[in-house]
Amino acid sequence: MLWYIIFGIVVLFIGLMIVSRIFSLAWRIVKIFLLLGLVFCIVFSIIIFNDIKDFKNNFTNSSNIILLEDESHSLYALMETDFSKADEAESMEDIADFYNRTELKEAENYYKKEDFDELLKDNYKIICLNFRILEDFNETEFPIEDISLTGREIIEIIRSENPLDSFAEVYSLKASMPKSDVMAEFENELNSQDIRNYLFGSFVGELFGPTNSVKLIKHITNGDIKFYPRTLMMKTMGLVPDFLIEKIANQNQ
Repeated sequence: MLWYIIFGIVVLFIGLMIVSRIFSLAWRIVKIFLLLGLVFCIVFSIIIFNDIKDFKNNFTNSSNIILLEDESHSLYALMETDFSKADEAESMEDIADFYNRTELKEAENYYKKEDFDELLKDNYKIICLNFRILEDFNETEFPIEDISLTGREIIEIIRSENPLDSFAEVYSLKASMPKSDVMAEFENELNSQDIRNYLFGSFVGELFGPTNSVKLIKHITNGDIKFYPRTLMMKTMGLVPDFLIEKIANQNQ
């Protein structure tokens, strides 16, 4: 009987030693992973901080490409714009150079092939706006010449096969003018791509205005607005919760 007791004590002691060793080894492994996690968080935070600093310093002080695309990545308008001139500008045309139809088609070929470097050239960022963003401004009134167009009307005109004709149709109704007179007034100076560019410029001016910070950041996080080159900051913005987005946006208004 005594031998059974001694044997049991020895087995228990050995078992405790083994368990102790296992827990000690497990704790060492946990500490290693915690240390690696801490290092990762520090490096990740440094990269994000540098991305934010670089974006803040360069976005509003450099030339950027802003384009409008649909789900098939077809381009409807594209402009090179320099926001550093925004304070002195009276309209979007003062800070933007719009692509004509030929230039837009060439840019579309680069874009669909994802040849972003060729499209970017000497600009800082390519900002891709999806048509879904305009739907967020369906009821917003945009002053155009001596009339106003809603966001919904702008979408319909830009997406139409003949934007100049569609614009003349809407303009004639709102200005109480015969459509033929409207066409005679505009067709010698503007073509359909000019109309698209003009309406697109009006929309961009509204989107990047100080009152739409929340909408702007939300569309960035949900992917309706994409930036190239894509930095780590841009790739992780989708993880930002809505309440934090509103807080950040409201601080910048």
